Amino acid sequence: MLGTTLDITLLLAGLLDHLPALLMVLLAAFALFWHSRFGEDLSALSAIAVALLAGALATVTMNGVRPSAHVALTDAFLLAVAIITLPRLAFFGPPSGALPGWFVACSLLMSVFAVLSSIGVQPDTRTNLIAAAEFLTALVGVPLLISMYATSAERLALFSNVWIAFAALNALAGVTDFLKITAFSLLLTGDTRSDRFSGLSSHPNHLALVCAMALPVALFYFGNSRRLVARLALAAEVILLLLGVLVSGSRAGIACSAVVIVIQMLFQGRILRSRIVVLAALAVFAGVWVAASSETRSADLLRGLHRLTGEESVGASDAERIEMYDRAITDFKESPLLGTGMRNVRHAHNIYLQLAQSGGIDVLGTFAVYIAATFYLAWKLSLDKLLNTSLRGLALALAFSVGAWLIQGLWQNAVYDRYLYVPVGLLLGMRSFATARTSDHESSRTNDRPDTRAA
Repeated sequence: MLGTTLDITLLLAGLLDHLPALLMVLLAAFALFWHSRFGEDLSALSAIAVALLAGALATVTMNGVRPSAHVALTDAFLLAVAIITLPRLAFFGPPSGALPGWFVACSLLMSVFAVLSSIGVQPDTRTNLIAAAEFLTALVGVPLLISMYATSAERLALFSNVWIAFAALNALAGVTDFLKITAFSLLLTGDTRSDRFSGLSSHPNHLALVCAMALPVALFYFGNSRRLVARLALAAEVILLLLGVLVSGSRAGIACSAVVIVIQMLFQGRILRSRIVVLAALAVFAGVWVAASSETRSADLLRGLHRLTGEESVGASDAERIEMYDRAITDFKESPLLGTGMRNVRHAHNIYLQLAQSGGIDVLGTFAVYIAATFYLAWKLSLDKLLNTSLRGLALALAFSVGAWLIQGLWQNAVYDRYLYVPVGLLLGMRSFATARTSDHESSRTNDRPDTRAA
């Protein structure tokens, strides 16, 4: 059975080797279609950038598929989009309202602080600068590029749906690994464990976080969908994302997903209430079927829950985390202003301690402002009456997505992976769209005002 599993995986891995070329062809065709469909809205070059950005979002959660240690598959698409976008940005500036002052200020300050922290530590300057570059690419570059093109309702829907659909595909890879049909986790990470699976991500914890972040958006679209086909497709995505969290075996992923779903039900329960029972029944059926179909014992599907409740010992893992927490706090006390270098930005398994340890109070404080402003933006957009109900609901779901990361970040180390900042970019793009709608509304009101001047 193992030989067959590896044969299937190697065949699929061979396809992954050609994935960039295949995606380029598909995206070129998509760009031509998009330009013909929305030709008045986009130039041909912008249509190509939109298609490339869709490719970036399709591969952004697959951080286990890497040409090199510091370059992910999605980076090739992001680079192509940047080559198209940056000259336009330099000559013509961003779309109206796309870049609020807080984003520009936080981006500049974070760049300065990250570089200062990197060059102030010897002899690891090169390692620090590489880590700083990855961190800034994710925190600044990803939202910036998305915000340039997610400036219409159609493109916001396109980008967000591509992101959650391919996150579900990543989860499916984890589920097929669990069922011993494939072995992506072994092939991509070299991890020989047979009880936790990472799909196309670089670690089981990343798969859990990918699924937890995509869940609120998928749930919102499921509750808001009107067409039966779309509803069925979104139900399948939600179920795959839930199964992805389970097969990852991540305690934090399970706890975080449960908390976020409860919070989302409190805020968006009216949308989900009529369908959540059916979805829950389908999810339970899918979980039972997957567990029954696995060659391993059925309880393995609930391994993360057993680790969370203490039924399975995790003492060694907890002890290691406590040791890393203590080290991070000690490093911060020794250098509270600039930290000990950005090379430590992923070491402590707590993103807040990591930021304090690596960049000091400057980096941690700037990150706190960045996140607080993101939540404030999502709240404002969710109340904007000039946006339709779907976009207002999407803004709230994106806030829940960011919240999922921040909750799981209490126990995990993901801080400069590109997929983490997708919701921020979508919110910035929605802000640009809302600004344009506000401007059009004010112009129409001015034009409709009667002329009371004397003849």
